[in-house]
Amino acid sequence: MESSSTAFRVLDLTTTLSGAYCGYLLSAGGASVTRVEPPGGHPLRRWTASGSPIPEDADGALFSWLAGGQESVTADASDADAILAWAAAADAILWSEGGVVPIASLQTAAADVPIISITPFGLDGPWAGMAATEFTLQAMTGGPAIRGARAWPPTSVGGQFGEYIIGVFAAVAALIAVRQRALTGAGGTFDLSGLEASIMTQLFNPSTMETQVGGVHMKRQKAPVADVVESKDGFVGFTVIAKLQNWLDLCAMIGQPQWADDPTLFPVQGRTERHEELNPIIAAWAKERTTAEIVELATLFRIPCVEVGTGESLPRMEHFEDSEYWLKNPDQGFLQPAPPFRMHPRIVGVGELRGSPKIGPLIRTVERPSRPQAKVPVPAPRSLPFEGLKVADFTSFWAGPFLTYILGMFGADVIHVESTARPDGTRLMNHHPWTEPLWWERSACFHSTNTNKRGITLDMNSDEGRRLALKLVSECDVIVENYSPRVMDSWGLSWDEVRAARPDAVMVRMPAFDLHGPLRNKVGFAMTMEQVSGLAWLHGFPEHPPTCLLGPCDPNAGLHGLVGTLIALEHRRRTGEGRLVESRMVTSALNVAGEQVIEYSAYGVRLDRAGNRGPAAAPQNCYQASDWDEDLEQRRWVSLAVATDEQWRALTGVVGEPGWAKRPELDTRQGRLMHHDELDRVLTEWFSTRTSDDIVDQLSRAGVPVAKVVHPSANLSMEQLAHRNFFENVTHPVHGDSLIPTFPFRLPGWSGPVHRRTPPTLGEHNEEVLGGLLGATDEELEALRASGVIGTEVQM
Repeated sequence: MESSSTAFRVLDLTTTLSGAYCGYLLSAGGASVTRVEPPGGHPLRRWTASGSPIPEDADGALFSWLAGGQESVTADASDADAILAWAAAADAILWSEGGVVPIASLQTAAADVPIISITPFGLDGPWAGMAATEFTLQAMTGGPAIRGARAWPPTSVGGQFGEYIIGVFAAVAALIAVRQRALTGAGGTFDLSGLEASIMTQLFNPSTMETQVGGVHMKRQKAPVADVVESKDGFVGFTVIAKLQNWLDLCAMIGQPQWADDPTLFPVQGRTERHEELNPIIAAWAKERTTAEIVELATLFRIPCVEVGTGESLPRMEHFEDSEYWLKNPDQGFLQPAPPFRMHPRIVGVGELRGSPKIGPLIRTVERPSRPQAKVPVPAPRSLPFEGLKVADFTSFWAGPFLTYILGMFGADVIHVESTARPDGTRLMNHHPWTEPLWWERSACFHSTNTNKRGITLDMNSDEGRRLALKLVSECDVIVENYSPRVMDSWGLSWDEVRAARPDAVMVRMPAFDLHGPLRNKVGFAMTMEQVSGLAWLHGFPEHPPTCLLGPCDPNAGLHGLVGTLIALEHRRRTGEGRLVESRMVTSALNVAGEQVIEYSAYGVRLDRAGNRGPAAAPQNCYQASDWDEDLEQRRWVSLAVATDEQWRALTGVVGEPGWAKRPELDTRQGRLMHHDELDRVLTEWFSTRTSDDIVDQLSRAGVPVAKVVHPSANLSMEQLAHRNFFENVTHPVHGDSLIPTFPFRLPGWSGPVHRRTPPTLGEHNEEVLGGLLGATDEELEALRASGVIGTEVQM
């Protein structure tokens, strides 16, 4: 049975890729999105990552995908009043720098409409207005500094990954803003910082905490072991760092049982230190076998292993040939990713395939939308949009907990369910020995995504544990899980059983690959998604095999799952109906890597690794300065990205307008891309004679995007982050004080702390939840403890 609900209206005033991706997600979620473009059209209309020519009567394929189902109007500098009139009639406004209307005018004309501003650093603070690109923001997160092999330059994620991440954060902000306005009638500015969004999703939120909680100063690996390996006919990717058992199984599979008996190889760092010994043996084994043979064999050993995907190969892979993963663009016929979430039963308008708009008429010639009925605040306005919402959190590791973590930050009562025999996997990911008391309470990874939650333990292999879990579900509005599908079904918590217990529940299921079909039980982690989706293919240097990004696909999956969750909650708010939200981890990865398949399908060009270069800026690279970096134990690296011709002219002025910079072929981005090797040589020489502070000071003052490549721990002392109170101190009863990131935007008018509750110790709230919420008596609780159904210590 299909259902429909009135779509909310979004006015898109952005000019960036992140804004376009935000609009795509909102449109896929059923929103009515109107894009305001300059008379010549949005910049992405003439964009291809490969530089392939676009016919004059067509749009670029990427734009055609992202703008599907939207409307278009155009505006020039004389149309400010018309834009402001339309803005006042919207339910939410997307805004980025460089548009026709300044944000101050919007804030006045549409005071009760939420505005989601998307800027590199936020609207206030010492760095507000400073030039940046997603490449230089990556440098500031600390990500490139500890990725890749130690002998390589810093390694940034390719494919403009940061733009997509900022875009999905903006979609989350818009959906939270729409809910907040519906509940309270309030608007305000949701001030999204690209830097903060990048920090939260580069695995360096936990890495930053490792320097505080774990007592470990993270360094780059010498080289990854059993990451991506060349086969007889391609590349395969393994994931053997998430679980020790996966490494032991790999040793057995390739015929090296002595490695499994060597405890020095159990830690990931122990393997990387011996990469020169291990990798040649693994490589020789793989080169004797085809990709299909290796994947099949690894599946028998239950080792996460996939073919490394490219824009050319992905649609032809056996498990991705299904139309559930790809759709034909209705305008141009190329393949594009299916939306990253599905609703069961279907909601009319959500996930529908629709064509993109032609450049629309001038906004002043189109009838202005009627202003919606004035919002009346509820009698007792809530301080946070999800107060009163109860969430049953059956998740582990990072992707699922990241989703529920955000719901908790914005007021939901999140109850995290673990067991003493199977605690959240991130509890086990820490550097403290198992002989240390309460070692499982000292994990930086666990702490960084589990504030504002209550924690209980239930032995889900027992009848009593499953009975209590189902009773918990009946009390909750949202149920979230990210196990393989067979796990929840075996616990009696399938969608049908959940719906019977709580008819209006929103259940969010986040399998690695699929809830049904041949991939139902295929296991996968963040690295698996990076390998299979094409993200790993673009990461690294052309002279080396592809490499993994080390984690961003976990929060990426959590964020896309959260978008689906918020769409289902908005539908429930309007209709009272619950929904099953299917948010496959792999589909989220295929979306943010989608340009690779689109480019090959539309233009026949495979995008390949280019090191630290990128398609949107030239020159773009990391260059060594003259000073020393104590944190990284090497000469300091500086990231530079010249995104516009104006920035190019500013760069040449700073370097003294040498003769090589005056050649006319360098006046355009395309020309600079063609001469990038030469530009790298002369810039390498210029950077090498100056300190990083001098370089950044001169170039940033001239308006050129530039940043030091820093260690993740540098985030803790960045003045911009301190100004915006991005980190909050949280005092845990076992490990003490630590600074934990908040969120890339704050709710307008909210002055309270974001982290109102410390991460729970194992089973900390058993009595409070099982007794207070579910009604268990003291005698029943004691019986549960005695039988091991509940507990507070890890049983290994």
